[in-house]
Order: sequence, then structure tokens, then C-alpha cells
Amino acid sequence: MKLLDILDKQDIKIGLKSKKKKDAIIELIEILEKSGKIKNSKIAIKAILKREKEVTTGIGDGIAIPHARVDFLNKIVAALGISKTGIDFKAIDSQKVYLIFLFFTPIDTKFDNAHLKLLAKISKLFQNRVFRKALIEAETADEIVNLIEKEDIY
Repeated sequence: MKLLDILDKQDIKIGLKSKKKKDAIIELIEILEKSGKIKNSKIAIKAILKREKEVTTGIGDGIAIPHARVDFLNKIVAALGISKTGIDFKAIDSQKVYLIFLFFTPIDTKFDNAHLKLLAKISKLFQNRVFRKALIEAETADEIVNLIEKEDIY
């Protein structure tokens, strides 16, 4: 699976307005609702915030991967948010987060492997400092898509 198989250009937001974790999550979920991928944002927000209470998805190096398994979808959906100023996401390294890749996978067991593979893929891709910097500095969703296409080769 490639990231662009689940991430559509219209679900990329450059210049998140949010300054706090919860607000950034809501902002990204609202993007998914606006694009028709999620029907009830309140349930989606609740699922992500429940997951965040377990342990932060701010994995360090300016990256957060909020995610949840839900019963109201039959496919994986994702949004990518870029913050130019950084968001306090309570990340494990206590640094601000600039890249937020939020996704939902269906709770159906046939998605168990896909969920874990997606987490691993995002973590691996975003470990590349040059790639992270290019994403943060991108000015359009088309630039982001091109960067991901070049980097996500497997």
C-alpha cells in the first residue's frame, strides 16, 4: 500500500490554524467530513481522542500519527496536516509537531495487517529529515503529493 492510495489531495491541509492537539485533530477530521469520507465527525473525534488518552501519537521529530480503528468505515481514510508554527501534541520528545498524519481503519479484522503496515510506513517515511523539511516547507497540496510520490517507492 502506498500513502497516496489512501490520502487524497483534497485531504491535505497546509497551514493548520490549530495551536493545540485536540483542535488540530478536529480540524483534520472536519476536512475528512467535508470531503465526504466521514459522515459523523463527532464519533470520529471521540475515537481519536480516546486513542490519544491511552498514549500520545506524537512520535517525536515533529511528527504525530493520530489514528483509530472504527466500526463506521469500510475503507482506510486519511488526512495530512502541516503546521508552520508547530503544535504542542505532548509528543514523546516534548517537541512541537509540524506534520500530522491522521487516519482511520475499519475495525474489521481484515484490516488488522493494513493498520500496522500503515503505521510502520508513515513512521519510516517520516524518519527522513530532508523529506520532513520539504513537506513542512511545501506551499501546495500538489507539492506534497509529488514529494510523497517520490519518497514512497515501496
